[in-house]
Amino acid sequence: MNNGLEEKARIEEAILKGEDVDIRPYGGSMLPTIWEGESIRVSPCKTSDLKRGAIILYWDERNEVFIAHRFFGFIDKCLLTKGDTTVSSHPIERIDSSNVVGQVRQIVKWRWKRGHLNMLWLPMRVWNYMFCRLSPVEGFLLNPLFKRSICLGNKYKGLRTKILDFSLKITFFIQEGGRRLGFWGRH
Repeated sequence: MNNGLEEKARIEEAILKGEDVDIRPYGGSMLPTIWEGESIRVSPCKTSDLKRGAIILYWDERNEVFIAHRFFGFIDKCLLTKGDTTVSSHPIERIDSSNVVGQVRQIVKWRWKRGHLNMLWLPMRVWNYMFCRLSPVEGFLLNPLFKRSICLGNKYKGLRTKILDFSLKITFFIQEGGRRLGFWGRH
């Protein structure tokens, strides 16, 4: 039994008990929402309760790793997911609903200042909703352009990540400022 399967057993056991699990993700498929080295809190969920734009954690059987990607909808009892960074280079993936472990409820941010983003907070839900509506359309429109010019595609992806990172920073600072001023409590 390798480390990936041991980690899977530990996380699934906690989720089955109804407990939240903290995980440190690696990789860049969810930039700028989730950066490597930050921590995500995953809660148990039913696939029927998922809303478009939610970030889900699922088990990838091919690579024997957990993947956290954004949920877009259902098709033939499969979930459609995609990373935030993967505009055109990767298609939307089909995930079997039995592989879904839970939903990301919170992201602990270390890059800007210590704090966290509550995924259920209204401005964060609006940010997720806008991203979910724009990302597939954007990928569909820009995919032919990226196939012709890799250089242009890489420049666009870099600029897009910077713009999304800046908008997420603003959302984060508004949320943290409201907590510090006592407008809402820690979740």
